[in-house]
Order: sequence, then C-alpha cells, then structure tokens
Amino acid sequence: MRVKDKLTYSGSYERTIYHQSKGDTSDLIDENIANPFVNNIGIGLSYDFKYLYTSLDYSFLFGDDETHRLRWNITGYLKKKNLLFFDYILFTPDFSLLFGQEDILLTTFNLREQLQQTDKEQLFQDIADLGFTRETFRALSDRQKQFIIRALLTPESSVFGLMNFGLSIPLVFRTGSWSYTISYNYNVPVELPGEELSLSPSGYLGLSLTYYLGF
Repeated sequence: MRVKDKLTYSGSYERTIYHQSKGDTSDLIDENIANPFVNNIGIGLSYDFKYLYTSLDYSFLFGDDETHRLRWNITGYLKKKNLLFFDYILFTPDFSLLFGQEDILLTTFNLREQLQQTDKEQLFQDIADLGFTRETFRALSDRQKQFIIRALLTPESSVFGLMNFGLSIPLVFRTGSWSYTISYNYNVPVELPGEELSLSPSGYLGLSLTYYLGF
C-alpha cells in the first residue's frame, strides 16, 4: 500500500482453494462443480475527503476461466463524541456499484432455427460425450431430450456492465469496552444485456454487540 496525502494506492494477490463437491444437473448428468476463479489480482485507489471517502477497486479473476470486476463506492464518515452516555456515535453510510464481465446464456433464441443450423453429427457426438448412445437418448422423454439439446446449443455471449448496486447504513454506539451496531443493508441485482436473473432486490437489518479486550 502507498499513501500520498489523502490518496491511497493498493495492490493485492489472492489464491483460494475450494473443496470440490458433486453437483447434479437435470437428474441425468453428474459432473464436478468447481469455482473457475481461484486467483485474484486486485488494484485499488481511494481518496479521503475527511467526511467522506471514495474508492475504485479493479479485480482480475482467473483460473480455468477469467473475468473482470470493477467496484466503486462512496462512504460517509460522521462521528459525534460524548453524546448522551456514549463515548461516541459513528455513522458511515456506504453506496456502491459493481460492474463485471459475465459469459451468459442467451435464453431468447429459437431452438428450431438453431437446430437447422447445427451439424447433426457433431450434435450426436456431443450427446455421446455425455454418456448417451443414440438408442438411450431416443428412449428419453421429449422434455428430457429438449433440455439436453437446449443446454448444448444455447449460445453464449460475453458482456460487461452494471451487475449490482448496494446501500449500507450502519450506526455504531461505543461506550467503554462495549460497541453496539445496528445496520440496514439493501442490494439490487442488475441484469446484464441478454441475461435473465432470478434474483430480486433484498434488504436486511443487522444487529451486533462487541466487547473489546484490553491487553
């Protein structure tokens, strides 16, 4: 980390080791589910305006795949000492925007037209790679066959854009060795172009009690 006046630069590298587990897709295919992003190189830049500060953080995540994340946030800082019977009350509201790159499946495509443009032999080879013969595949129900074919033919598109914005409103009360925090957090996922999200905005209220040990 490097600090010059109120401007702060930082850089980091992280590597994460995940425990692999079994996942089940469509009740037909078992495959290992692993996080493709085990490495993270980050660069941060922040500026302190005394009563608020803002930061911009870039992350490059890579491993079996790679993607980019860019987060901007602005945080207020208000501290009032010796109010009522508290040593101080701290208010630090935070607003953030998260931008990122995702490979998304384009769900708005015509399966019949896609089939007409597909090499049928290659399609059967892809189905065979999943462990099916032509006979066992034809024995599946129409719904199961359509599910597998759609999964194999669904085109992907790499897009970059706003993914989420969030608001955090914490209030900290400190008296002696005790600290009481009440916070409200609200997150709004944003659909990237061509993406269909099943997530909706969510908010929650948090309460915490902390005791500080002196040495």
